[in-house]
Amino acid sequence: MKHKKLFVLLGIQHRQIDLNTLLGLFFPRMQRLAQEQNEEIEKVNHEKNYHQQTTAYELNALSQEWRQLCVKNMEIQSVCAVLETKIDSLKKEAFERRMKFCYCLFALQAQN
Repeated sequence: MKHKKLFVLLGIQHRQIDLNTLLGLFFPRMQRLAQEQNEEIEKVNHEKNYHQQTTAYELNALSQEWRQLCVKNMEIQSVCAVLETKIDSLKKEAFERRMKFCYCLFALQAQN
């Protein structure tokens, strides 16, 4: 019974068939299926390699962009530090001027 299903699958009408004939009929089909499978594997591998290369280029571009942004960020931090120092200096100068003004005002009031 097992062979009957195989015969029907292969399109064989005769029940009396030797093993070599059966293998002769079956082998080309298996070769074709193996070839199709190998072609599919090649296609998948080619697509995988393409995507890996594309991803590598994208990753490299993003890495370069990241480095540029880090450099820019350090430059901004440096400018901010200079500006903060300048602001502190101006605050100190303004405080000193207020103190001088108050002292002068106090001195004028003391004279009157």
